[in-house]
Amino acid sequence: MVSPARDETPQWQRRLKGKLNENPARFLDHDLVEHGSAHTDHTLQRLVTARIRGIGTIEVVNAWIAVERKIDYGPREGVISLLEERKAFLEEHGEFEPPNRPPEQLREWASERAETARRRNNDCEEDVEKPLSASEKIHRLRSDGGDSQ
Repeated sequence: MVSPARDETPQWQRRLKGKLNENPARFLDHDLVEHGSAHTDHTLQRLVTARIRGIGTIEVVNAWIAVERKIDYGPREGVISLLEERKAFLEEHGEFEPPNRPPEQLREWASERAETARRRNNDCEEDVEKPLSASEKIHRLRSDGGDSQ
């Protein structure tokens, strides 16, 4: 016998969950629009935004866009825009598939990725002067009359 909750989930969403290991409609098929502080689920808005920013492949972004266009609430310009931004980011910086590892290994993996990104940024930077703090700027203005930056 099939559970009632399973009967409520459309077949296309179950197929998508089987393919992506998640059902984007679970996040998107809600009213995410502001209706005043008493009627808006800000937690869900933040959750959807965070999940979109964590998508690692263009295939998954495209699936989310398709779901957003198919659900009753969609397509919402803000959601589509956020998804398109994520897609552009992945096209520019590359896709990634977070490994299925224990939390300690995931932290190590994330640290390695961050270090690689820092090295890449340092390789691309020319000799750029470190930004001055406010007190350093004031000191410099007082000492040389503001001729340097």
